[in-house]
Amino acid sequence: MASSSNSSFSPDAKYFASCDNDGKLRIWETQKNVLFQEFTPNFHLNAPCSCLKWMCSPGGPSPGGPSKKKLKKSRDVGEDIIAMGTSNGRILLYSLATAKVEGQLEGGHKSSAVTGLSWFPGTSLYSCGDCVIAEWNISEKKAKNKWKAGTEKIGCVLVSPDGKHVLSSSRSIKLWNPATGELVMTFIGHASPVISLTFVPKPAPNGAYYFVSSAKGDRYMNVWSFGKGGDKTAVVSMVLESESAGAVSLYEEQESGTINLAAVTHNGVVQTFSHQLNGRCPKPLKPTLTIQVATDSSRGKESVEPIPIVSTLCAFKEEVKIAYGIGTFLAFENVVLNYDEKLQVLVRQDPRKVHQESSTDTSLVKVPENQKAQFLPPSAANAVVSGTKRTHNRRAEVPMEERLENLSLTLRADDRPTGMPRADNLSQLMLQALHSKDKHMLHTVLLRREEDVIRNTVRKLPLQVIEPLLKELTTLLHGKTAMAQTGARWLKVVLSIHSAHLMANPSLVELLSPVIGLIETRLSVLPSLNRLSGRLELLASQLEGASGSDDNAAALDMQSSLLLYQDADTSDEDDAQDDNGGLVSESDDHWEELSDSDNSVDEDSDDNDVEMAD
Repeated sequence: MASSSNSSFSPDAKYFASCDNDGKLRIWETQKNVLFQEFTPNFHLNAPCSCLKWMCSPGGPSPGGPSKKKLKKSRDVGEDIIAMGTSNGRILLYSLATAKVEGQLEGGHKSSAVTGLSWFPGTSLYSCGDCVIAEWNISEKKAKNKWKAGTEKIGCVLVSPDGKHVLSSSRSIKLWNPATGELVMTFIGHASPVISLTFVPKPAPNGAYYFVSSAKGDRYMNVWSFGKGGDKTAVVSMVLESESAGAVSLYEEQESGTINLAAVTHNGVVQTFSHQLNGRCPKPLKPTLTIQVATDSSRGKESVEPIPIVSTLCAFKEEVKIAYGIGTFLAFENVVLNYDEKLQVLVRQDPRKVHQESSTDTSLVKVPENQKAQFLPPSAANAVVSGTKRTHNRRAEVPMEERLENLSLTLRADDRPTGMPRADNLSQLMLQALHSKDKHMLHTVLLRREEDVIRNTVRKLPLQVIEPLLKELTTLLHGKTAMAQTGARWLKVVLSIHSAHLMANPSLVELLSPVIGLIETRLSVLPSLNRLSGRLELLASQLEGASGSDDNAAALDMQSSLLLYQDADTSDEDDAQDDNGGLVSESDDHWEELSDSDNSVDEDSDDNDVEMAD
């Protein structure tokens, strides 16, 4: 929800200005529910807008406003100036008539952020920043007075309707005399820093002024008084159902003096109070009516989805103007208060869907009002028939030579493709898979291992699908080894390419916490796995060494026996006799005896054969 100091209605409720965290000033026209102007300062990123205040000039041209040539345009738009306080201490004066910055106020707060602005009709503008309050002369664009308001950081500042007093708030509320810079009174009653101050326009019959304050994270709004019969403590307390968002507006009835107050709570509803200020109230007041906006376009017909209210303006007796929506999609409406019920629920269409429907309605087809219109066929659409003469639209035609080349079935040598076309970008398939939540299609894309394909795909993806892709990759990382490797490969590329977008995402911790937990769990077992891997490698090397030594020994034995075997020959025997000195050995004598005995045996056998023959 936008801060109350960064968004507010104009006093006439015709415009609504808001400055978000992106530093852009957006102004809506509340009667037409359209964005009227959008302005981006040159230094919106280094020094974004910290607060804004409407300054109206009912008489004469606006300070620093348009010249006489633009006076007519300014009368149509209005003589409104928006003072924008920035985080570097500057104050920009933006004009609705010229749609640009007409001047700057510098030197009042040095480099501290401007935290609050208050406009007094005329030429005075009050600002606060850090511990200093400054009063500016708008016509001369310089600070005419400034003083130190204590030692605590000031959250907001407010000038009284008569311009004689200035309120400043931190945890306590202090009343100052701007002419002398002296402290008049201190109000104590809030335990947290005060975020909004609102004056009752007219004083009480006794001359006392009343103002309303609300604090950050506090459900109570207090009403204070100063002047005749004033007190340092709150005279009236109002209790909200939830903590205040700071957007408070009130309307005072002229006849009875009763104030009707409307306040926006932190949960996006408006609660109204009605009370007549005539003294101290002993009990806290409860809201008389609660206004809530909801849409019935949710999943079930019986359930509704709330739409937060960002601001309210109570400018009428029984009617308030509200602004509801999210971010830059806002809608505005005048709500008539129904006090017969405690809760008033407004069923409206979500402004975001209204914007989408209006942006998608881009059809340029116009249905002719004349029923006698003649529709031409597509073949005659390029020609205009006028009587008996036909004139063709002049356009560049393709030469006959190029037409014949296109019809040729043979390709020239320089026109032949050098290789098969391949897709190096699967971003469209990835978008379709994420949109339809098709797991098979998504895994088909994620299983690609080419580094250039992965990088081109991730680089072409829009930023809106990075968060769903991270969730899918986290699911893969918790899977088995192959899927975990695939998820880690894609996650590395996503983090390297879209690191700037992820660092600016407020839900980055929530997205990456499962991945970080998984990485820490797996890293915790990494030392044990390294030791086990080393032991297995050592054991495997020893087994290979033992088996290799046995095989080598057998091979060496076989190789030695084949090489050392030699067959003896006669030359070796002669060498042996020569070595013995030429003497015959006993073995030689034995062989001679055996030879003689063999001869005698043979002779005896021959004789016996002769005798048997005889």
